[in-house]
Amino acid sequence: MNRRPILVDCDTGIDDALALAYLLAEPSVEVVGVTTVSGNTDAARAAANTLSLFELAGEDDVPVAIGAHDFRARAYAGGAPHVHGDDGLGGIALTAAVRAHDARAAVELIDHVASRHPDLTVLALGPLTNLAAYAEAPGVARFDHLVVMGGEAIPGAVPQALARMLPHYLDFYAGVFPDRRCALHDPLAAMVAAGAVRGVSVASGHVDVRLERGERGRTVSGSGSETQRWVRAMEGSAAEVLLGALERREWPG
Repeated sequence: MNRRPILVDCDTGIDDALALAYLLAEPSVEVVGVTTVSGNTDAARAAANTLSLFELAGEDDVPVAIGAHDFRARAYAGGAPHVHGDDGLGGIALTAAVRAHDARAAVELIDHVASRHPDLTVLALGPLTNLAAYAEAPGVARFDHLVVMGGEAIPGAVPQALARMLPHYLDFYAGVFPDRRCALHDPLAAMVAAGAVRGVSVASGHVDVRLERGERGRTVSGSGSETQRWVRAMEGSAAEVLLGALERREWPG
């Protein structure tokens, strides 16, 4: 089976950890690189979190590069510890990985991976700071697709770590939903990138990210694009797809 190569650009908090675990468990894809950016937590911490998760999973050959610390228009201001905890992973204190991050800058790693994989999908789960720099870099390789993100007891160290993170995330959403649940933005974007879920409401249109005060970070779509699509509704349950993938994989520990 030909596996779809995916490079993940993320700000590894709890939902990013869920998305990464899903991709590691999904047999149709191969994670060929990770670049980190400040968002939920700072870019360096996001890389450390990713490496710790990969070490738990027994994945020691996926390069992880640190990207932009500050945003394009303003300095990084501390992330979202009220959502993801001070360490980005709900304060569960994962053991630091033995393996160090890749010495290349994020733009360099994306270019290297895209050169080796012409059919590469880039999955962006955090702020698009690294991808903005990539778009402006001269002579870099093109990639095929860009996907942007606009418990249950499962044996193994990674699912157990995820289960320990989730209460912190669920607590944040306590005032948002009438029952105990949370949003799965990043894992859903990972499923779209992997082709594991089908959009039942997909529109074509130019996608913009608002930068104005009060709406900063809001994604909006208009008409006039033949290459950009945005997904408004999916078929089935993303939670069931996520849990099914995690259950199918035999995790270390």
